[in-house]
Amino acid sequence: ALINARMNARAFVARQRFRGLYADLYARFAHISAQDAGTAGHLEALGAGHVTATGSLKAGAGPLADQPDLRAALAGALKGRNPWCAASSHAADEAVALAAHKMLLGQNPARLLIIAPRDPARRDDIVAACAAAGLSLVVRSTGAVPAATDAVYLADGFGEMGLWYRLCPAALVGGSLGDTGGHNPWEPAHLGCAVLHGPNVVNFAADYHAFHAAGAARLVADAGQLAQALQDPSLPDQAARGRERRCRARGGRPARGKDPL
Repeated sequence: ALINARMNARAFVARQRFRGLYADLYARFAHISAQDAGTAGHLEALGAGHVTATGSLKAGAGPLADQPDLRAALAGALKGRNPWCAASSHAADEAVALAAHKMLLGQNPARLLIIAPRDPARRDDIVAACAAAGLSLVVRSTGAVPAATDAVYLADGFGEMGLWYRLCPAALVGGSLGDTGGHNPWEPAHLGCAVLHGPNVVNFAADYHAFHAAGAARLVADAGQLAQALQDPSLPDQAARGRERRCRARGGRPARGKDPL
């Protein structure tokens, strides 16, 4: 069985000249399900038999892993900093996030931006970008914790998004301000973190459509819109709608408050 398949238009075009190979491959599956109708059409055009569009299975995943002791320690250290996160970020996302953060600091010098890049090996590039923006930075892998004068915390580790989504009331979900195509909105929604994103979410188009229909996500096209969104007093309500949308997608009912898992 091929489950939860996803193929955007660019990937489909790249595979078309190998249709014979893919037709032979797909013929060997007893069952194929796709995340959306577009993917189903692409698979069938490549020679697959009947494909069922079942929707994304991302909503069915459990919460991301937590580190309760570390989270409690960081929550104490960051008290009053009102942190927000650039999550699974790429260079285009970070450029907008840093510009927005400078705007926020003009209103509240205590605010903290946590950058959790998709690829932690890019840490040197991010350090350089922060220096160019005139923003002081602390790198998590050094073991340091942000001081009151530090504007950015670079979370350059793997497998810790559950920690940052639990600590931050809102996140710019990365991959959406460049040509990557966006990343998973269900993970922050599960943990009560408000979902903000750029205009390119082709990888999760149906998911974001569902979020917007529920008033559970917000599109930000530039630094000004991002800064404005992060100061919107209705963000907690948006986060609650996101968590409710995620719970309903799993067939459950949301509990009250920010998910403690």
